[in-house]
Amino acid sequence: MEEKIKVLFVRLGNICRSPVAEILFEHHLKLLGKASFFYLDSCGTGGWHQGELADKRMRQTAEANGLSITHRARQILEEDFLKFDYILAMDDQNMRDLLTMNEVGSKKIFLLSDLSEDYISQNIPDPYFGDMKGFENVFTLLNKVTSQVANTILYKHF
Repeated sequence: MEEKIKVLFVRLGNICRSPVAEILFEHHLKLLGKASFFYLDSCGTGGWHQGELADKRMRQTAEANGLSITHRARQILEEDFLKFDYILAMDDQNMRDLLTMNEVGSKKIFLLSDLSEDYISQNIPDPYFGDMKGFENVFTLLNKVTSQVANTILYKHF
């Protein structure tokens, strides 16, 4: 394979779901021995949290599961629509926002769960306004979904 497969995970502020989806996807690729074939990133449709670390509760949840989130939030850029092969939205609203931002890149934009086997059309819930249990539930759900999505994308390219 000449060029890496580029995958971008997108959510509104890029401090909860998208950075954890990124690290979980990478974790599954490592388990499959394919991480070196990918370039991964995450971003938000909005710029409210640019430069900030992921939400402390999400970082704590990841660390409790042996993973570390070091990503700093950023807003999606026009060039991302050209650069990435897959732009994966966490929910329907972000999917609509992405399609509105760039119709040219629309063939690259997917609802994350639509590339899974068992969670098609499912929105990944936002834990931000809830308690730690919500963050743990989202982590567990994203762990399952990203495992399936990693296999789906690998199947298309290998």
